[in-house]
Amino acid sequence: MKKLLTLSLALISGLGLNSAANAITVDGGLSDWGLTNQWTPSGNVNGQGAGTYQYNGLNIYYTVEDYISGNGGRVDPGYGGQAYDAEALYVTWDSTNLYIALVTGHDPNTKQAGGDYAAGDFALNFWNGTSPDSNYEVGIRTPHQFSGGNPANIGLFTTGVYQTTNGDWLKDPFWHTQAVTSLKGGLTPMSEKATMSIQQGPEKMGAGSGQHWIYEVSVAKSVFGALLKNNDELNVSWTMNCANDVITVEDDVPVDEPPVWALLGLTLPAMFWRRRRSVR
Repeated sequence: MKKLLTLSLALISGLGLNSAANAITVDGGLSDWGLTNQWTPSGNVNGQGAGTYQYNGLNIYYTVEDYISGNGGRVDPGYGGQAYDAEALYVTWDSTNLYIALVTGHDPNTKQAGGDYAAGDFALNFWNGTSPDSNYEVGIRTPHQFSGGNPANIGLFTTGVYQTTNGDWLKDPFWHTQAVTSLKGGLTPMSEKATMSIQQGPEKMGAGSGQHWIYEVSVAKSVFGALLKNNDELNVSWTMNCANDVITVEDDVPVDEPPVWALLGLTLPAMFWRRRRSVR
């Protein structure tokens, strides 16, 4: 019996440690995503591509679009060079949260004035089937503070999460795409908030160099409710308000795993039964 209890405690401890090991700290850094100055742990994927990689027990989905071409600094679909380059977007889940990380050359303190365009918000599209339906059900607002401390939009924030329809979003104003940019004003946020950190990133990232900014976000899975149960896929998108460069990453909606105590409820009776048989 003593051995059985020891084994049970080891099982509990091991499951708990695994959950803790998978956690991402929202601090505007990329080390817990397995990244230093490369776009993936294994290399720079030639500055563009999409896929998945494993790091610290997490399945991480990514899109990399680090390229600027031609006169005028063409990105996709517009122009602006490094200052309007949405370079990489990462998404992962643990048992309790959705995490998002964005790398961009766009300064989060850019004001919407004089031909400059401020940062947009994170748009989430849950869907089923073979292609996205382009209905954005959830938005996560980025800070748009242009008064007070300087730089006002750098640091750790709690920010609103919104249940949305496409009518709640501002749209691409120039390039005739279907991209959404920022949430409209006057919307009522959900009771649960997201945690967001925005920090200046490394000067060298990928194959090139230049100014980079890192947005890192976490939001509780419980926020999404039936969207998780009724859909297989999630697209997360971000752009600035001019939609000069739109980036989207696609990932699989996680299947809920049974809690630790449910697993123990199935395991321990079998262990006791085997113990009783061996005693006989």
